[in-house]
Amino acid sequence: MRIGAASFDKVHYALRPAKQVERRMFLDTFIRLTKLGFSISNYHYMGMGSVYFVDFAMFHKHLGISKMTSVELEASAKKRLEFNKPFKAVDVRTGDIAKYVACISPDEKYIVWLDYDCVLDSDVTKALKLALTNLSPGSILIVTVDAMPPGGDGPPEWKEHFEDEAMPYLWLNPKTEDFARSKIVEANIRILRSVIASGLVGRPHVDFFPLFNIWYQDGHEMLTIGGMLATDNERPKLNQIREEQLPFITTKLTTRPYQIRVPLVTRKERLSLDSAMPRKDKKWKPEFRMSKKDLDDYERIYRYYPEYAEMYL
Repeated sequence: MRIGAASFDKVHYALRPAKQVERRMFLDTFIRLTKLGFSISNYHYMGMGSVYFVDFAMFHKHLGISKMTSVELEASAKKRLEFNKPFKAVDVRTGDIAKYVACISPDEKYIVWLDYDCVLDSDVTKALKLALTNLSPGSILIVTVDAMPPGGDGPPEWKEHFEDEAMPYLWLNPKTEDFARSKIVEANIRILRSVIASGLVGRPHVDFFPLFNIWYQDGHEMLTIGGMLATDNERPKLNQIREEQLPFITTKLTTRPYQIRVPLVTRKERLSLDSAMPRKDKKWKPEFRMSKKDLDDYERIYRYYPEYAEMYL
């Protein structure tokens, strides 16, 4: 059990540009799934909204989802959570989200986002496996974890952490070098893939159809894996989304995730860049100085790039 100050007292979740890009990518995907025949507006969204409820506001306003449950680990924050929830439709609960995932209704379709801000541990694997066991076909499951090395001074201690917290999901004969700093993200992906496979044991007609395998850095390195629990009814529709030219959509959970990188630009620079997007001429360069990498990274996410403004009242 994790003990410590609530993460929302440390991080303003509404002001994390890469995470906001990720949310907008999810939104774009869900809109396209709607066009393919999935009734996303009738889904039940269960997430970890903290006191900011950014994804709840986004999914309610733009997708029309009205069944929403937000779970926060810290029971002492219940009053603040209730005060900040943006809509009456949001049902605020406290405690371990695994407890609520275990009670998911088989008669509903869900979007469940296990949006953790901690490194992968037994709480994560427990909730993820329960979701895979209980979610109805057509439901969407997303999990986010901190992909930084766990506590400790190096690979031997990092290996020990994953052996303590995720031993049933490790590969055969894991070696210390498998947990080198450069391989921590890969190790997380391999473990999460194993949890997914384990959670679907006993559901022979259901598989996990990947949609997201995303890495980004807003202070910490974060890894997100997501997809739909699919049967023969869902797969033909899902196969079509790959034709929609969404570059971040994944076809399989490889160990090389899609990277979100948000170049820092001014408002004037952004307006200039957007006027040339998408670039037909890849040799085009902006009037101001910008590296090729920044320009390429901006083009990858320009449709989702968040804009912040301060109002003096």
